[in-house]
Amino acid sequence: MGTQPERAAEIEVAYLAEGKLYLASPGRKPELIESHFAQEMLDRQERNRQRNDWKQSGMAWGFNRMPGMPSPNHSARPIRFSSLSRAREATGELAYSLQTDVVGGLFYWERKTGYERRLFHRADFQVLDLACHSDDGTIAVAVRMEDGAVNVAVMKPDGKGLREITAGDSTDECPAWVPGRGGEPVLVYQSAGLGRNTHGLVADRGPYAVFELDADTGDMKTLLEADDRDFLSPRVGADGSLYYITRPYQSLNPPVSPIKVAKDIALFPFRLVLAVVHFLDWFSVVFRRKPLITAGGPPKEGPDARYMMLWGKLVDAEQLHREQSAKGDGRGGALVPKTWTLQRRKPDGTDETIAAHVVSFDLCKEGGVVYTNGAAVYHVDAAGERTEVCASRLIERVVRL
Repeated sequence: MGTQPERAAEIEVAYLAEGKLYLASPGRKPELIESHFAQEMLDRQERNRQRNDWKQSGMAWGFNRMPGMPSPNHSARPIRFSSLSRAREATGELAYSLQTDVVGGLFYWERKTGYERRLFHRADFQVLDLACHSDDGTIAVAVRMEDGAVNVAVMKPDGKGLREITAGDSTDECPAWVPGRGGEPVLVYQSAGLGRNTHGLVADRGPYAVFELDADTGDMKTLLEADDRDFLSPRVGADGSLYYITRPYQSLNPPVSPIKVAKDIALFPFRLVLAVVHFLDWFSVVFRRKPLITAGGPPKEGPDARYMMLWGKLVDAEQLHREQSAKGDGRGGALVPKTWTLQRRKPDGTDETIAAHVVSFDLCKEGGVVYTNGAAVYHVDAAGERTEVCASRLIERVVRL
């Protein structure tokens, strides 16, 4: 008998949103998962802040900041989850990376016990993406280098033996292991070339292509490539199908539109007045503890999450939400436009569109997929039926449990 399709009530996912980790299933409120390591670091930072607060108190104008400005130690989310993956099927664990301004680390988390196991952490270690081999647990990571490039590296399940398997002036991200290769360590990943200016800084990025790489021999071949498209987040299913997200390619330095230049000139006086008003409002809050602008209601707490970086593209979440709400285009709150589509390339070479407004996705063992548009997580079974798993905001990554 064949494998029975998954029912919506059986779907469980983990996802990252606003730097936090959640577990969710249909009909249940998403559960926030806390990291003991992160909490210990936050407690340590708070103790250090309290010890150093006396240096700032009593000064009308400090050397480092002005009254009313946040402390140098203040941050809305100083420690955040940056990537997520299932660990080996037999262990039932999640693997994830934590990131601060100066330190990064890799961890396992046991769902049954809630125990967090640290593989390692070190300074200037920034993991963008993470994938664990379902059989032997070998870990593949995308690590940012000091010069802005990103390389794919592999390590043993215990975190030892880290070695880079890609190099060059490029951004190599989102590695994923290919199943059913007879034990061969083959993975797929997305890669884009980087262009630099005379000072060596990254000035532009080429279109993302998808490559397949043997981690032992270094043999590589191109699977997807185009001058006007980005191909993102590749995954290979058990039947050999290639799943990926595609979107139109946009240079980091697009040509300047004369219409936008004229618009900026026309609006310059209004924007100048608005800047002066906001400065005076801040000045009033600092010295009189009363705002000049009250139409917006009380000040909002929490981080400003209007902008998000998704696969090398800065996304204005608020603007997209307004545009899609006005058009009735997709579910309200989608972080990306409908041109970001989830595709499946079958072994016979034919392509199939699974969904639009796709930020992230993962494959299910029974042939379906889970994906998110940034505002909700959906499950699409092998027959193409779509079910909402949960709703949230600013979802960046999703993994099927």
